[in-house]
Amino acid sequence: MSHQVLKTAHITHHKMSLYASLFALCIALTYYYRAVIGIDIFNTYLPDLGPMPDGQEYLAGAISLLNEGRFGFRIGDDFLPSRYPFAYPVLLVPFVYFLEKKAVILAPYLANQTLGIIILIGTFLFFFCQKRFMAAGIAVLLLVTLPAFVIFSRSSMSENLGALTILAIFLLLYLAAKKSNFRYIVFASFILGLSLSVRLQHVLLAPALGAILLINSREASRRKLSIWQLLSVPLAFLVAVTPLLLYNWKTFGSPCSTGYDFWVPGSIAFKLEFILPNLLPIWNEFSLSQDAYRVAHIFGPGVYLTSPFIFLSIVSILRGFLSANLKSLAMMIAATVFCVGTLLYRFSNEGGVYFWDERFIYPLMILSIFPIADFFESSFRQRSFTKIRVKSCLILLLLLTLIGFPSIAGYPAKFTFSQTGSLLDRGYLGDRSFMYSTTVEYLETYDDGTATLIITDMVPFFVNSLLNENATVIPASGAHTFGFSTAQWKFDSDDRDQYIQRFLNKDDRIIFLSKEKLNTGIDPAFPNIPKQVWKKLSVSTDSLIYELISK
Repeated sequence: MSHQVLKTAHITHHKMSLYASLFALCIALTYYYRAVIGIDIFNTYLPDLGPMPDGQEYLAGAISLLNEGRFGFRIGDDFLPSRYPFAYPVLLVPFVYFLEKKAVILAPYLANQTLGIIILIGTFLFFFCQKRFMAAGIAVLLLVTLPAFVIFSRSSMSENLGALTILAIFLLLYLAAKKSNFRYIVFASFILGLSLSVRLQHVLLAPALGAILLINSREASRRKLSIWQLLSVPLAFLVAVTPLLLYNWKTFGSPCSTGYDFWVPGSIAFKLEFILPNLLPIWNEFSLSQDAYRVAHIFGPGVYLTSPFIFLSIVSILRGFLSANLKSLAMMIAATVFCVGTLLYRFSNEGGVYFWDERFIYPLMILSIFPIADFFESSFRQRSFTKIRVKSCLILLLLLTLIGFPSIAGYPAKFTFSQTGSLLDRGYLGDRSFMYSTTVEYLETYDDGTATLIITDMVPFFVNSLLNENATVIPASGAHTFGFSTAQWKFDSDDRDQYIQRFLNKDDRIIFLSKEKLNTGIDPAFPNIPKQVWKKLSVSTDSLIYELISK
């Protein structure tokens, strides 16, 4: 009789856990809709595709792939290579194809919203399919309230695609360890090769993959893996990375050269001395002392991580190292190698100043959710009454993490009681765009389909992405974003004047589009043209659009 009661209680508990996990998924999807999908992008400054030039260059690359069958962007008559790999722009192509011209800026946002849904549901299913319902519910709630996840799911950048490839690699390695199936390592190697076309720094996972291969080879020694099986891992990687190597070879003259070498030579450096400065932003998140303006402020309140999440991550990872078996330990070491490698490098911007941002470890932020969920599941599986206080503390920590307390928000930063609530505040996303609104105003009001020279102080290829093929877009001066590769490509005032003279000789229209707005007291940097004057065109907004006419 008692056995039957225990069996019934177990079934009831199992069903309650199942329903609770599904309820947690519904809550997560509802919050995701409100925080990410439900945003009216056109009433924010997101249409400008900041930060410059990431999102703008991704979109321009996707449009060039669709229209010209090659990857890059146009400035004037020149077709130039992108500084970024091509995987993310390739992903944007179907979105660009189905969007109308002035709505094409939605492509990166729709792509990242879709990738976010895949990551969210994939994280849930990882535990749910193993009938680990408590872990599934906790993991999906931790993910959807992770500020970095919300920020990059409503961004124009490639972070979500990069994170998805890293998660896929670790999932395959997990399956390889659990099922002792060598093929999963081959698949992981193939995905790693593909992921280099998203983010080049993913190559830092290669040594970790090799270590896991050795461990699995040792455990599989009884089956005597053939030399061809062992060679299949590097061969799979080589096949997957070949398109990137061929593109680099054809475009830059060497398989190992990249767009960064073309536009910002010497932009990446690896040094041991970078580790502590690179850890400082994470400490600033924990201590609520983050005060620098960064990418996180463009797409939200400016926070990637909250203090309780960082604390839970550290505790769970340390516990994982202490209690892991050989195979699990190999995976944790792989993640650690990737983390240390990322902390060793810094990237320099066009001004030659080296910097590091927490978004570089974004995949690890998501991966840290898995040991946290495992920690909670194993802790609550134990029914010892002596650990009630520990469990109570864990529940409190979980609630604080889900609420996002304590935290800061905005720039300059102010204390907030709930980062989860701050992520729902549309005020952090601004109320208007600058470059997009001006370009669309011209497109709808003054683009008559004739050949036109567009001079702009905005990002030229962003403007070009929104206009029709009759427009030739050039910078207003030599002081533009792409003026740091003079050995490879240059555009200065003399080049601009040659374009102007050419269009004047053909009696074609010449338009100036400014990023400045009315009533700011700032005049656009007009080029001075003899016997010509810039006439301000009437607009329905506060955009500044000028046409060059004879005096």
